[in-house]
Amino acid sequence: MPFQPIPALTAAIPDHQFVVYADACSGVPGALHEETFAAVNQVIQRLDPPPEFIAFPGDEIRGLTADDDALRDQWQYWFAHEMAWLDRAA
Repeated sequence: MPFQPIPALTAAIPDHQFVVYADACSGVPGALHEETFAAVNQVIQRLDPPPEFIAFPGDEIRGLTADDDALRDQWQYWFAHEMAWLDRAA
């Protein structure tokens, strides 16, 4: 399916465009939430105009472990794979 922009809600007086979303509970390759989070990210990427910033107040990764290495792996996967689309240089 070709890329179809989604009109974003805009203020009557031009101001900042932003998105707030949370509770992805992802970061684990092949886990249930990965597919759902990818679908949400695809929608956000289609917003027109695009958000100038994104606020993600919590539960980015699944967590559910006291193992520091497992948590680091989840964060690494979340940043490097699931949020790789995000232009951090903008």
